[in-house]
Amino acid sequence: MSNRFLLFFLLFAFSAQSMAKETIHWIHSEHQPPAYYAKGERKGSGFGDVALQFFIKNMPEYNHVHEPVPMNRSYASFEANQNISVVPMICIPASMAEAHKIKLSEKAQVYMPPMGLVIRKSDVAKFNEGKKLALTALLQDSSLRGMMRWEVLPAELSPFLNETRHVQIQNASPNVQLEMLLSNRFDYLVNWPIVAKAGAVDLGVEEKILTIPLIEITKPTECRFGYSLKTPPKVVDALKRIAATAEFQAAVMKSYVDKLPDVYKEEYGRIRK
Repeated sequence: MSNRFLLFFLLFAFSAQSMAKETIHWIHSEHQPPAYYAKGERKGSGFGDVALQFFIKNMPEYNHVHEPVPMNRSYASFEANQNISVVPMICIPASMAEAHKIKLSEKAQVYMPPMGLVIRKSDVAKFNEGKKLALTALLQDSSLRGMMRWEVLPAELSPFLNETRHVQIQNASPNVQLEMLLSNRFDYLVNWPIVAKAGAVDLGVEEKILTIPLIEITKPTECRFGYSLKTPPKVVDALKRIAATAEFQAAVMKSYVDKLPDVYKEEYGRIRK
């Protein structure tokens, strides 16, 4: 009887302790190479996955709920602002984060090379033989169909996009975009070289695509952790403290560098102070 009572007491105590802890909801796109891999032999190996694992391991004082969601639903939890929601790694401009009620960390954890033009390698003759191109000229060429994400392009290109009907603005996942490119639904994509490479490797089509630099897009994209407006300062402070450690930075960077195209490894494959 005493043993049963002891077991009941321990279970009750554990349950009470768990209920007393605050809960962090970890939100991110469910399968978005190279940041997040939800399936396949690379599952859990993205640089966002590594950041997530590191945060959870070093925050035992909280309950953790892992909530990978489809890409187009990943912002809803932050907009609702009902929970302590954290995205372990996200690569969007501050203006877009603000629009979705996401606060970004002050310091970037990773810098991605500038976005470029992604094409079918067999079409290289149509695109200046793979040499640097002007996106503004492409946007005015109605014989070519393109796809891109509006929010990550320089503001000065907006007037060209507003007048363009042969370019679609979509938030489809990078892998879906590549599949549409290779099925000839589009002639080009505008995306990050590392995302294009990771998606192509994931789909087994790396030899079929080519990324070309764009004249107008020269700035790297910063990747940071982000959190909901409801997140208390003590949680934010803990996230900052962990992200500042050499162990965290080295683990995230190792995963990131593994997926960088070789041409960018020297410049972007290091921790920036």
